[in-house]
Amino acid sequence: MLSGGHDGLVKMWELATFGQGGATGSYKHFDMAVDCVDGTCISQAVTPSIRSLCARVAEDSALALLVATVSNEVYELEWTKAGEKRVRAVVQGHGGYDLQGLAMHPIKDWFATVGGDCVVRIWDMTTRACTHAM
Repeated sequence: MLSGGHDGLVKMWELATFGQGGATGSYKHFDMAVDCVDGTCISQAVTPSIRSLCARVAEDSALALLVATVSNEVYELEWTKAGEKRVRAVVQGHGGYDLQGLAMHPIKDWFATVGGDCVVRIWDMTTRACTHAM
């Protein structure tokens, strides 16, 4: 299970212990307000408040997530099989309107966003470009 909030903290919870009194801590976490990767802190550029999360299939990662912020940025967070954290900015969209939702395609490297501008956008992860807007 995934969670994220206004504090910029992204957590992955282990479902096997959730609700049994054993889920006192998260399985993995990333603090977008504090954690830095490759010398860059996300909070220096954006408001780290989380709007939406979704899991992503990544070939070389133990876990990959797409994280959308209230500032309309979408980031990819990865934990490699070796335990390394990686982060990269993917896109910024919706022209200043709030980002409301995020969903990943189950097979292809595409994802969709919807914002306060009432537009659904389809994005290509490889090119970081919007391929469709409806």
